[in-house]
Amino acid sequence: MLTRRVMVLVTLVVGALATSCSHEVKPDHKGVFLVVGDALHELKPVTLDMEFTQEGFAISSFVGDPAVTVRPGDFYFMVYGDFRPFDLKVFTTRNGKWEEDSSQGSLAGNLQVGGVEGESAMLRCRVTKALAPGVYALAVQQGDATLYFPFRKAE
Repeated sequence: MLTRRVMVLVTLVVGALATSCSHEVKPDHKGVFLVVGDALHELKPVTLDMEFTQEGFAISSFVGDPAVTVRPGDFYFMVYGDFRPFDLKVFTTRNGKWEEDSSQGSLAGNLQVGGVEGESAMLRCRVTKALAPGVYALAVQQGDATLYFPFRKAE
């Protein structure tokens, strides 16, 4: 009798978990998205310009403000297609453009990338440590190209 109750309980729990996973918000077309709660926000890539300082250091920058802002709380990236996330960069505003803040370095160690059950062409990418308010860009590889998808983290 006890074994049957345990089996029924396990079946109910597994069924509930499977049901909740199937309700995850997923994109219907290829691209890079931010998922906030039940909302899906498509990110658009920006072109990075490269300038060199007198000392020979490269400075990456882009023009325009990120179209998507996230508030504190739980968010993650959903990547659909032949994109492979590999880094997260911090940008600061200077001279009317967003320049990569090289003093922050790479935040690649803060990214956790994994598959999405039942979706061979989708990846879920989570930031494992809280981000300070500011502008960031998710770096992804697509073939031989590196693309940057900016977003703003609000206070």
